Amino acid sequence: MAGFLYFLEGDKAPPLSELVDAGLGHAFDSNLAHCGVRTGPGGKPGTVLSPQAFDDRPLGYYPDVQAWRKCPTAPWWLGYYRDGRPTPRDLVRGGYIAAGRTLTLGDGNVWMVPIARALAEEGGTLSWYNKLPALSELDDAGRWVRGAVLPRYAALWEAANGWFDLRVGVPADDANRQIIDDQRIHEWAVTALAANYRLGSLECAELHLFSDDTVAAILDVIADWATLSEWAKKKAAAAGAST
Repeated sequence: MAGFLYFLEGDKAPPLSELVDAGLGHAFDSNLAHCGVRTGPGGKPGTVLSPQAFDDRPLGYYPDVQAWRKCPTAPWWLGYYRDGRPTPRDLVRGGYIAAGRTLTLGDGNVWMVPIARALAEEGGTLSWYNKLPALSELDDAGRWVRGAVLPRYAALWEAANGWFDLRVGVPADDANRQIIDDQRIHEWAVTALAANYRLGSLECAELHLFSDDTVAAILDVIADWATLSEWAKKKAAAAGAST
């Protein structure tokens, strides 16, 4: 089993609760293996951390067989064994896996991308619904109803709606207009993969998961664009047959 390694400067490993503040909340679920080292990738002492203990590899800093890169936006380093670049199996989150469609990304591996804003045909029209796990809430009549998505999926829900609106050309409200550029689009793609895998922007970059084609394909899945395309084809075929 392989996986990513992380390095933080300091004389002791931080508890899981502090990893979020260090910018590593995406990388750890509930497990934390760590090893103090006298010299790390930045030339200073610190701690090498992993979400898991490797079965056949030592946990530590071994620059001859490992690759390391400094995170450009946070005080940690990302590493992995050169002969064991992490795969989806190594990075899958524990617990519930959000269902969707599988895609082969830039690393050549198959990844499960969740569908967030799903579409379904009802009475000849296409309607959308939230496919992500949601809270159960009590309405004003005392009835249990499906409420907001679970907090862990809130960013994914926003990404799916943002991409769908961009795809169909619906402009944002002038009062809340934002420039949607390549940076925002890539952030949405990271959010999509992070729902099921322990991934952030740097991990996606080091695995070479993204290209113009794969980013668009990932976002099309979370917005269920394939269902819309198939529905449109069926409507066009039916219209052609009736003329």
